[in-house]
Amino acid sequence: MNKLWLNLGKSYIKIGEYQAAIEASARGMKEEPKQPDYYLLCARAYMKLEDFEQAENSCDIGIQYAQAHIGEAWAKKLRKELMAEKSHIENEYQKSKYGTFSS
Repeated sequence: MNKLWLNLGKSYIKIGEYQAAIEASARGMKEEPKQPDYYLLCARAYMKLEDFEQAENSCDIGIQYAQAHIGEAWAKKLRKELMAEKSHIENEYQKSKYGTFSS
């Protein structure tokens, strides 16, 4: 795995350049669509922007790619990781929308 786009995207997130991180992750997705790290990076950058819909969409792109290649060994791992991330995004969305309750 060439980590150029992944490392660049992570660096952009660290300095708060979320749109640049999204662009770097999109380049990585095009070059290495089997790697979940790019979809996750993109989703997390959208989460920083509080754009939950686009964060989920980033996961959906990878999930659809995995489903189109269901017979491949890597497809199950890709789908599993992205489904877990979608669940996390939904939880974060609910927290942001409704707040968290404490007893």
